[in-house]
Formats: sequence, structure tokens, C-alpha cells
Amino acid sequence: MSKTDIALAIINDIATLNGLPIPATVTSVAAEGLQKLYARRTEIAKQALLAKLRSGEKESLEVASEDAVWASVDAFYRAAIEGAARESLGLLAASMSKTVFSAHLTADEFLYFAPIFASLRPNEIDLLAAFLKAYDEVGPHDPNNEEEERASEFILVKEWMVPSAYPDGASLLAACAALFRTGLLLTTSTWGGVRFETSPLLLRARELTGADGFKFGKFD
Repeated sequence: MSKTDIALAIINDIATLNGLPIPATVTSVAAEGLQKLYARRTEIAKQALLAKLRSGEKESLEVASEDAVWASVDAFYRAAIEGAARESLGLLAASMSKTVFSAHLTADEFLYFAPIFASLRPNEIDLLAAFLKAYDEVGPHDPNNEEEERASEFILVKEWMVPSAYPDGASLLAACAALFRTGLLLTTSTWGGVRFETSPLLLRARELTGADGFKFGKFD
């Protein structure tokens, strides 16, 4: 059963529960609307992927395996159909270029990151970019001074993003807590409360998406 069939079935079930008849014309219009929505999202995804592959970063494309291509393309377009943001599709396209279309890597890593990237909103990508910028300024954590290093990374992000992107510290903490679900941020306790920091997974995500994938301020 296609997504359109499922959506129409739900519409009909809701109508039935409320005792409302659904004219055939309404069903037809709903089906047409859903098909247009999916077609539009698919076109956006296609353009994002083609733009990345044509960017000139690779002289030629090499395919690790046909199975990897089919599985990854399916994951990419599924993310598009389900409403992933254009910026998230850009991350997916960039990581696909370095994994699926490489003779040295398999699609496994792309398939792992695909649902993570697809779930990100533009403001979340920008927040992650801020953490990466802070990480670069602070440097790797010193095991002998871990508490101070972790606090300073978060403090830098707070200085950059409050109140320009978030009205107050509580709003920033809430946004970081939401991103904690992805594994891209880590959390630690300090004397001042909970603090967040860049995770190794986010560092790997930057490697897979390139310098522009998580570029701080690109949505300003």
C-alpha cells in the first residue's frame, strides 16, 4: 500500500468515525494533492542530490556496490517524502557523496546517519555548527581540566546565540536537550548545572558532510 493509499484510508476512517460521508470528488482531490506534495518533495530531493554530485568536489563517481546505491537512494527519498527540510537533504546528499559514491566506503555509515540528518531543522543545524565552532576554538578536552573545558565550549555557544537566536539561556538549553536525542551533543553536569558539548558523532558528521555542511551562521 502506498503512502497516498494509507493517507486516504485514514481520511475515510476519520470521516466514518464522525458519521461524515466522503464524496468521491473529495477523495480524488485529496489523492491529487498528496501526489503533488510527494512529487514536489521528490523534486527538491533530486535537485539537492544532483547539485552535490555536480559540485566538482569529486572528479568522478565510484560506486561501492549496487545494493548500497539502492538502499541509500531509498533512504534519501524516503526522508524527502516524509518532509525533511531542504537543509537536512543537503546534509544527506553531502554524506551520500562521501559514502555511497566512493569505492572505499560502504553505505552502512550513510544509512546510520540518514535518519539523524533527516530529523534536523535548519535552526538545529546552525546550533550544531555553533558547537563545532566552539569546539575548534576550545580544542580537544584536557582530561586533567575536563570540567573547565566542557563549560567553556557551552559558554561560547551561549554568547553567540543568546539572544540573537534564542531569547534566553533556558531556551538554548531546551534546544540542546532536544538535540541530545541524536547523539550529536553530549551532556555533563557542572557546578552551574547541566552543560552540553560536541560529541564524537558530530565530529564524524562534519567529516562526512564537508566544511559547508555545518557552517555557523549560514542561515542568517
